[in-house]
Amino acid sequence: MHTDPSCQFVADQLRKRIDYVRRVNLITETSPTNRSAWTRVQLIFTQEDLRVKDFPHTDAFVLKANTNGDEVHRILLDNGSSADILFAEAFDKMEIPRGRLERSDTLLVEKNIDALGKITLPVTFGDNQVGTRTEDIIFDVADIPYKCNAIMGRGTICKFLLGIS
Repeated sequence: MHTDPSCQFVADQLRKRIDYVRRVNLITETSPTNRSAWTRVQLIFTQEDLRVKDFPHTDAFVLKANTNGDEVHRILLDNGSSADILFAEAFDKMEIPRGRLERSDTLLVEKNIDALGKITLPVTFGDNQVGTRTEDIIFDVADIPYKCNAIMGRGTICKFLLGIS
């Protein structure tokens, strides 16, 4: 097999870059750190959270959270999405006036539609027995039919330090 030297050079440079990125992103704790109280709150998912909605089990990870004081069910946790989306039907059921929506320039690529606007809402995971954690999440509000009430993407996953495997 004949290999072009310039292609081999590019492949070697790419391999070195990938190795560098892996080393840079390797995070280890070398000394005790002062962590804020919320980082010690564990988010625990039980067997109840793993209920199968459809059989065979092909569901994505779907959960519920307290959002702006309302219990919102059917929230899709999507580590492949960069957007946090609240669908208009759920937004309207929360009885938040649409006048509170701020202008959004977001185009939801999958559906090629504009968001109605964006809004920052407090989202709480957990219960009072185990502990809770609340973060402000900026949602794009979209008026499209969808099985879920909301989608939480990578930003929220990172904010809550959730691990999805």
